[in-house]
Amino acid sequence: MAYLGDGWFRFGDNFASFEGYNIGTGRISQHMDLPTRPQSFGPHPLSGDALHLATFDHSSGVNPQPTKGSMLNSLEHDGCSGPMLCPIDFRIEFVGPERITVGAGTFDTHHYRFLVEGSLPKEHPTEELWVTPEDFMMVKIRVGGYMATTYELAQFSG
Repeated sequence: MAYLGDGWFRFGDNFASFEGYNIGTGRISQHMDLPTRPQSFGPHPLSGDALHLATFDHSSGVNPQPTKGSMLNSLEHDGCSGPMLCPIDFRIEFVGPERITVGAGTFDTHHYRFLVEGSLPKEHPTEELWVTPEDFMMVKIRVGGYMATTYELAQFSG
C-alpha cells in the first residue's frame, strides 16, 4: 500500500471543503457551495460504505432510493486516486433481510446494493452489502466486476 495523500474534510449546512495533499496533484484546496448539507460521505475504507446506508428511509416505500449530493474522497472504487472532494449521486437498493453466517458468527442483516451506473467516469463494479439493521455494522461486502472479491467479518466481540 502506497501513500496517496492526506487532508482535512469539512462539511456544513451548505458547503463542503477539503484542504490537503494528493500525490497525483500536489497541494489541494477545494470549496463547494451546496444547496444542502451532503447526504453522506464515503471515506473509502470498506466499512465506511455502510455509512451511506443510514440514509435509506425504509418507511418511504421507495426502492431503490436516490442518494443525491453525497461525497466521496475518491471516484476510484478502491480510493486509489488520493484524497479529494468528489460529489456523487447514486441509488441504494434494499434487497431484504437475510440471516447470514460469516467467520465472526451468524447475524440478522439487511442486504443492500449500490446502483451507480452513469454516476462515475468509468465502470464501477456492483457492490452488495450486508449490515446489522440497528447500527449498520458491516458483516459482509461482495464486489463484482473486475474486483470479484468478498469481504466478511472475521471476528466480533460485543
